[in-house]
Amino acid sequence: EKSGEGGFEGLLEAIAAGGAWEQFCCSEAMYSEVFPQPWDKKLTAFQKMIIVKSLRENFFTLVARNVVSAELGGLFIESPPFDLAACFSDSVSTTPLIF
Repeated sequence: EKSGEGGFEGLLEAIAAGGAWEQFCCSEAMYSEVFPQPWDKKLTAFQKMIIVKSLRENFFTLVARNVVSAELGGLFIESPPFDLAACFSDSVSTTPLIF
């Protein structure tokens, strides 16, 4: 892009106008909120992560999970079920169990 903004062209003006953006920016669950229209459809999951990190850095790890889920699938953010009995039966006395 000549302007160097990529998919963010017009975003600054949209945020400055307030309205839905003001509610979004003040939300305590910004990482799980739907972006104001039309930005919800215009931006990729990665671009949304950049915006959330810029606005509220403390939500970065939570929104990073959204990116992984959107790009790779929910399988990559869910922990597998833990079965202590199966782990114990697979172990031997010379190999420690590490959690």
